[in-house]
Amino acid sequence: MTEPIDWDRVSAAYGIGAVVEVPARAICGLQGQVWRLVTSHGVWAVKETLTPIERVQARTAAEFSEAARRNGVPAPANRCTAEGQPLLQQDGRSVRVQSWVELVDPTTAIDVTELGRLVARLHNTALAPPRPVHWWYT
Repeated sequence: MTEPIDWDRVSAAYGIGAVVEVPARAICGLQGQVWRLVTSHGVWAVKETLTPIERVQARTAAEFSEAARRNGVPAPANRCTAEGQPLLQQDGRSVRVQSWVELVDPTTAIDVTELGRLVARLHNTALAPPRPVHWWYT
């Protein structure tokens, strides 16, 4: 059986303050689960993958997310550990931390022009792929 996540270790590693509330699992999917962690410095999304990921994968995902944010795409902010890593390996788990984003209820009342602009900003986000390129993309 997998040990529970050490929330104090996670919050210390990412420098996000002391744990204030027992974390609640917000969602679980095919790739992992997301926990809502409330600390003395705010609310955070702790993302745990169901299978371990490599540091280069986590770094690439964080770099793309930050590049998209700089390009005007709304997305949660990534946090890095004190060592500058977006990924923390803990007892066989891979966890990452991002700012928490409260979602609104789904709606069909959207501005399709703005949606098109948003998709264009996302597609115009450039990021050089890590080397070597993963076999899946070749």
